[in-house]
Amino acid sequence: MNVLVIRNPVAGGIWRAARFHEIEQILKSESIPFETKVTEKKGDATQFAAEACRGGYSHVLVFGGDGTIREAAQALARSDVILVPIPSGTANLLAHELNLSHDIQNLPRLLKYGKVRTIDLGRVENEDRSGSPHYFALMAGIGMDAVAVQGVDPVLKRWLGWGLYIFSGFWHVSGHRPFQATLHFLDPPGETVTVEKTWIIVVGNARAYGIKGIRVASRAKIDDGLLDICVFQSKSLWHFIGHFFKVLAGRHLEDQDVLYFQTRSLRIETDRKIPVQLDGDLFGKTPLTLSAVPHILPVLLLTADAVDEQRISCEKETVSQSFS
Repeated sequence: MNVLVIRNPVAGGIWRAARFHEIEQILKSESIPFETKVTEKKGDATQFAAEACRGGYSHVLVFGGDGTIREAAQALARSDVILVPIPSGTANLLAHELNLSHDIQNLPRLLKYGKVRTIDLGRVENEDRSGSPHYFALMAGIGMDAVAVQGVDPVLKRWLGWGLYIFSGFWHVSGHRPFQATLHFLDPPGETVTVEKTWIIVVGNARAYGIKGIRVASRAKIDDGLLDICVFQSKSLWHFIGHFFKVLAGRHLEDQDVLYFQTRSLRIETDRKIPVQLDGDLFGKTPLTLSAVPHILPVLLLTADAVDEQRISCEKETVSQSFS
């Protein structure tokens, strides 16, 4: 076992530093070989994870938020290196989706005995961002939520957390106009749907969105090989705000102006360039093609149940071998 630790020193605020040093001490106390690399700019986590794949590491432990985890996933996708996410960001949505524990005392046992789950990723193709594939673990947001992400100050985010996204959304909503969107369903081939006025389209690989407990793509499963698309048809600003409160109540799918689809691949075109966010980080603008890539990322489940199940399984196997 050889672990690369990627730390985002900004994620989650300055009070996370003590927790990170506790992780280092736990790994040292159990004589688990590891190396730590600290991100300084966007793209560093992808570069470090790629180096881990080439360098023979077995695990990449990411101490950061969903954005840092997404960056590492770019390189770990399709590899045998196991992602170990430590929830330490603003929202920690992947942790909520996979029901990951914040208890790090069991980390050595989890690294040894923990259960690994291979999850899907969403892939994005965009004419302005050619080259290597771009993946997301949770969601792609087109429209108002990307505008909110665009308006968030990284320094204030360290102190105010996810609430700053909500404030940014309401602050910028008056300057954002609804847009026309055309959805071309590619796999399986299907109809083309044109929405005359929408403020936001969410393409979910997972249910978790924004704040713990909020589910926009509420029928999504992170390992079903599908993307879930939720389109909010809003005739006015107040109509859009009404949709927002229905999302908070978990009743938005009851609204006839909210469209919901499932597909393996689609292309989204808009009547003007609309900003796009991936897992809470600004990505680019439309048009774009999105696809589900099944079972592409191995993730260590940091849960007490997972380690107990795996430990019991290993003990049974050891006993069985001793009698054979």
